[in-house]
Amino acid sequence: MIEVYDIFQIFIVTYQKQDFFSNDSHNLTLYLKKHQPANENVFLGLVTCVNRSLKHKYFWGDSISSKKIKSDVIMLPVKKDKPNFATMDTLISAIKKLVIKDVVEYTNNKIKATKQAIAH
Repeated sequence: MIEVYDIFQIFIVTYQKQDFFSNDSHNLTLYLKKHQPANENVFLGLVTCVNRSLKHKYFWGDSISSKKIKSDVIMLPVKKDKPNFATMDTLISAIKKLVIKDVVEYTNNKIKATKQAIAH
């Protein structure tokens, strides 16, 4: 499930693994058709695509709605005129690995700096 919030001039798109309920009239929930391949990486890729395609368009004075989004164009990676979910999966997986690598490197540098500070 992809959750879209459009309140206080902020356009926020998130991925929620579990369904939930909201009483906020500015929330919009998007689902893939049942036959579409979906995993967390695909949903995170879709969240990115929705955000990049629509964040410039909606604000407090012109909030998003289920009627409006049906006519919006959301840019996706495609292959043979169909959404390329495999590319989204691969790209998000690669980004996750890069982030983990950066966190490990940052942590190792902090440990090294702490050991050097203690040694002196």
